[in-house]
Amino acid sequence: MPASGNSPTGFGLELVLATSTGFDAALRIRDTTEDQVKRSAIDMTHTQSPDNRMQFEPSKLVDPGEIKVTLILPKGVEPPIDEKPEVMTIKYPLQDAETAPAQVSGSGFFTDFGKRLPLNDRMEMNCTIKKTGKWTYAAAT
Repeated sequence: MPASGNSPTGFGLELVLATSTGFDAALRIRDTTEDQVKRSAIDMTHTQSPDNRMQFEPSKLVDPGEIKVTLILPKGVEPPIDEKPEVMTIKYPLQDAETAPAQVSGSGFFTDFGKRLPLNDRMEMNCTIKKTGKWTYAAAT
């Protein structure tokens, strides 16, 4: 089915959690922003550094960043803020001639959330998901 566009239940993006129950039922994403993936620079400067310039080495560790999402969900539902990291999948809407949607998935956990006033039987919620480990993208088929 093609994406429905700008609808009261989001833009066709879905968030699916692997183990938490009750939160991802009828869950839609209205907006999402992904932070930059970051790699630190390790200061290797010493008293004999050439030209009185600081020297750096790249860290081998990469911070996968965060995903900020605005969700539309039933009133009274809260994200599993107390849970351990779990596999999360963001599914994109199906486009014409696609049988499986594009998606991005990996391990993550909720670090914060804030609710907005309900609209009828739904409400908006801003959440932050801290990504942990490598996330992968799968193209639509």
